[in-house]
Amino acid sequence: MKPRQGAKTILIPTQVEDVHALAVSAVLSQWGHHPVRWFGADYPNQQTVTVAIDADSVSVRTAGTAIDLDTRATPVDAVWFRRPCAPSLVDVHPDDQDFVGRENLKFFSSMWWSLDEGTAWINPYAAYRRANSKVAQLMAARKTGLKVPRTLFTNRREDVLALLDACGDGNVVYKPHKIMEWQLDGGGLRIGRAVRIDRHRLPQELSVRSTASIYQELVPVRAEYRVTIMGEHVVAARIDSELEYGIDWRNVPFDAVKIAPVQLPDRVRRACLDVMAELGIVFGCFDLIESKAGDWCFIEVNEMGQFLWKEVANPELAMLDTFARFLLARAGAPMPDARPVAFSEVASSPDYLGQLTRDRELHARRAGVVSLYDSF
Repeated sequence: MKPRQGAKTILIPTQVEDVHALAVSAVLSQWGHHPVRWFGADYPNQQTVTVAIDADSVSVRTAGTAIDLDTRATPVDAVWFRRPCAPSLVDVHPDDQDFVGRENLKFFSSMWWSLDEGTAWINPYAAYRRANSKVAQLMAARKTGLKVPRTLFTNRREDVLALLDACGDGNVVYKPHKIMEWQLDGGGLRIGRAVRIDRHRLPQELSVRSTASIYQELVPVRAEYRVTIMGEHVVAARIDSELEYGIDWRNVPFDAVKIAPVQLPDRVRRACLDVMAELGIVFGCFDLIESKAGDWCFIEVNEMGQFLWKEVANPELAMLDTFARFLLARAGAPMPDARPVAFSEVASSPDYLGQLTRDRELHARRAGVVSLYDSF
């Protein structure tokens, strides 16, 4: 569908197989707007970018595979900073590889400021960096009345042992700063998530010292919650599973996870909104625990977390339609007079499935690190 008069242009940095960006783009197009998905990993091999600044204007022009955007002709109304990718590696002389890689990362990390003036962001670029810091998240949460588990960020083994003594041996969780995947020789993936540790499972000195990881007090769980916040709109759900999942419900397949919509206590809802205000974000996915002692504990907030899986698990949550309307509101568009759109309907459409296939064929994949935040 062609954009209608008064359509909003919404820029969506993304990557191959980002079903969130693809589904939301399909809905925006259906409603007559102009979503532009920008595959950052296509740069520089399949894409050119120019930022032009003079006394009168600032503009961005990018052209390449399936993109042709010039903000002088088509101003961007909103940026949904969904999955900003680092540039791909370039085939240059080995002596120049480090220089070219660093230059491209520096450019990509700074060019977003050229879209800052007069453009709505989800989430604001300055807040993007801060909200992706686990340290900043915990510091924000502790100001709000949410309980924060005792936490160490350390590569000092003696301090981890002291935490185990304080919490009780076996009552500490090791967490990576970011979930990582390792490709196994025989096929398949090994995913690094949170694990429970004790003195016997704590690695030796050299392994602990290699990186300052996260070690956190284990909270006895009464219930776990995933809370998605869009502006002031709060969608909270209790997590249940038919399978045993240990300390992380993400260890089981999504189709084995059951969720039930809930209303958070007002003080907890307010505290989550205060965390977002402290971090400067307008969208976030919270992981909360209600402890057996009755405390509401903050675990983390993902400033660009997944949310469509909640609709798959419980269609009454209508996450796709709700988010698309939130995005349009941020862009300054009137609400569409259209029936609610279900993710199952969009994801089974020939247009969606065809575009998913074309994305795999057309666009570059950035091996390993894919996020701009992870890359510098």
